[in-house]
Amino acid sequence: MREPINSFKESVESIKNLHALHKHLCSLLPAMDLSEILRAEIVLTVSAFDCFIHDIVRKGVMDIFNANRDKNSKYDNLCIPISTVKQMLQADNDLDRNELLEISVKKILSKESYQSPSSIENALQLISIKKIWSSIKDEMHMSSEDITKKLGIIISRRNKIAHESDIKNHIDTTKNEIEREDVDDIIDFISTLVECINNQL
Repeated sequence: MREPINSFKESVESIKNLHALHKHLCSLLPAMDLSEILRAEIVLTVSAFDCFIHDIVRKGVMDIFNANRDKNSKYDNLCIPISTVKQMLQADNDLDRNELLEISVKKILSKESYQSPSSIENALQLISIKKIWSSIKDEMHMSSEDITKKLGIIISRRNKIAHESDIKNHIDTTKNEIEREDVDDIIDFISTLVECINNQL
């Protein structure tokens, strides 16, 4: 299994390369509107965060299954298809059983989107991490409320871009303004948030 924090960092590095490309193109083509690159960076940053949460939850479920992490009621009630259970019972060794379970867990989790503060908190409870926002507030140097509020604003902006093309209203096609500083702030906040969550594992 890939290491979640390393995969996230690789994703952020590629986003920063895109950010550098945007800056370079702006200097070459000052008259051209290149703001769509910035919007793409926001979507990709949230996607990397979502992927990180999926990865740590899947890894955490496997750790609980292998008695390397404390179980909890949410884990106990995770529903695995009977067909998977049957295959696991017929598997010849632990490695095969783990692979079958991990594939099934990945499929189950793929139906969920782990972006909003409430969905992330619920996901982490599955792997025995409770009250995540209060647990990381000191390390984030923010109150729990400010962390969730800022994350909520970022997710709302991502959704506006992804689902509504970042258009301001239904009257015309004018888009919401976006600056490089907006993307810098989002990348920095999400990166710090990932590091703090990772430290709780």
